[in-house]
Amino acid sequence: MKRIFCVVVAACSIVFLSPLNVMAQQCHRGWNNSISRDDLRMLDYKQIPTVEAFCQALRASNWCGEGCEESAGLRRLFDEAKAEREARQAEQEQKQVREKVQASALAIREAEMRARTSVPENLGEAVIYYEAEHGGQLASAPKIKPDGGMYYIHGKIKMAGESPEFLAALSSSKDNELLANALRRSRGLGESTDYFAVVIPDQLQNYYFDKAKIEGGFDLVGRYISNTKYTTVSGQEKSAPVFEAVYFKVW
Repeated sequence: MKRIFCVVVAACSIVFLSPLNVMAQQCHRGWNNSISRDDLRMLDYKQIPTVEAFCQALRASNWCGEGCEESAGLRRLFDEAKAEREARQAEQEQKQVREKVQASALAIREAEMRARTSVPENLGEAVIYYEAEHGGQLASAPKIKPDGGMYYIHGKIKMAGESPEFLAALSSSKDNELLANALRRSRGLGESTDYFAVVIPDQLQNYYFDKAKIEGGFDLVGRYISNTKYTTVSGQEKSAPVFEAVYFKVW
């Protein structure tokens, strides 16, 4: 049936059958058994919406079509293939609509963040709202003079007490944490030894003391306000940047 569909299916280039081939393929018992559901899925159902139209297209291509319209098996396959094709098309159209709606909603939220007319609900929005840059490199190499800029960073709380501040180790984001852990194990590496400190302001302290845990992960947007000193297990003194949080979310 593939050669016929070069005539019937719009997407396929036309292949002309020779008279000998046509004669050899004239009506024989069970001719319609060569038509499969996969063949029928290839049809353009806007041009060929019914079994009758399909049978006419077969005859127009000089293919055997005796009893075509009366074939219950062909009609069943045609209806099933058409329903499957239409269901897939409907699903694709619905997906496109959802994507357009989602893109529109994201564009609206981004505009709200840039205008600061709404409060950020996630890290991505907070980065836009505060015009933050990635601050991961500062954990390994703090600036000599903190610039007061806004930075976003992911971390794990390592040392904390009753005061609203803590020392954290640089970490991957929540979404990438499992992959990062697997890669470290496969390479025989431990957790990051790059640290930074976080100061929690009054408006975030209730959330911090209620939700934050030692070794817990978090997302942060903060202002780079100073540097601090800490001592490693080996006794080495190192510097770490200090961020005053404006957005803080544990995970």
